[in-house]
Amino acid sequence: MDYYHDISSFSGAFVDYSHDGTSSFSGPFVDYFHNGISSFSGALVDYLHYGISSFSGTFMDYYHDGISSFSGAFMDYFHDGISSFSGPFMDYFHNCISSFSPAFVDYFHSGTSSFSGPFVDYFHNGTSFFSGPFMDYFHNGISSFSGSLVDYLHYGISSFFGAFMDYFHDGISSFSGAFRGLFPR
Repeated sequence: MDYYHDISSFSGAFVDYSHDGTSSFSGPFVDYFHNGISSFSGALVDYLHYGISSFSGTFMDYYHDGISSFSGAFMDYFHDGISSFSGPFMDYFHNCISSFSPAFVDYFHSGTSSFSGPFVDYFHNGTSFFSGPFMDYFHNGISSFSGSLVDYLHYGISSFFGAFMDYFHDGISSFSGAFRGLFPR
């Protein structure tokens, strides 16, 4: 998982994409996530930029109505398509982020002002650093996560436990197959 370890900056273009409308998610960022997810363009960008106003069908229901289950078709994409993120990476998400509890939600809702405390511990102790400049990029680049997006994250991500964690822990492996099909090239 070198590409996760190497994301030591998330600088320049990446910050611009996230802050100015996720206009492409191209270049080195794409290389880190996957050698094949070449753009994150089209409809997906619109969803992210306009407050995740659609992510139509069952997927949007999960996000907008409280991410109450991450079941059905959406879960199939994550569970059946992403099959590895195995080993230590999976341990970080499964063993550390055991609930995405209130404190975590507060970090996102308050403007990602610090990503401190337990949340930072999860990412920092798990993925070797994700500290310093990385935190600055999220805080200074994504200045607020305001409007409807914040509402989705704050009111919807109340727990992220149980079945959701099982999906990530039990079946996430490669960013291939059905999952890749979700992202237009």
